[in-house]
Amino acid sequence: MVFVILLAAEAVSLHLTCAGQGLDTKMEVTTAQAYSSNGTTAGASLHQRRATSFDDQLEIEISGGTGRVRLPRRIVPPIHGGKDGWYDLKELVVGADAIDAKVPINFANAPRIHISRITGAVSVEGRDGSFGGKCEAFDPATVTRAF
Repeated sequence: MVFVILLAAEAVSLHLTCAGQGLDTKMEVTTAQAYSSNGTTAGASLHQRRATSFDDQLEIEISGGTGRVRLPRRIVPPIHGGKDGWYDLKELVVGADAIDAKVPINFANAPRIHISRITGAVSVEGRDGSFGGKCEAFDPATVTRAF
């Protein structure tokens, strides 16, 4: 019985587009220098994370037990992998009620993705930002184009 469930999960083919909002958390550095009349100097740097909100969407494709995702650019750091904006999903688990995976963007950042197959809600939590929204399935072979 378990063997049949695993085969059914492997055969899932999904194309999702997920619109929503996110928080872009980037490191900002502020520096200051002070000079005195006797020639001595002093300097200080302030490092802090700053979050700004944004609206965007992400895309997910799952087929044959593998998947890939196109994340909002605002949560992708300057140094990243991927190909043409797409990242492979790792540790992909396609269950009856949820889809979970990790997205290794680079050596230090692998956000987690969780999608409820009941409500369509998606959440992405990573070091450089987060994103939440609602997913809708589509069939690329029959999709109606806007223009």
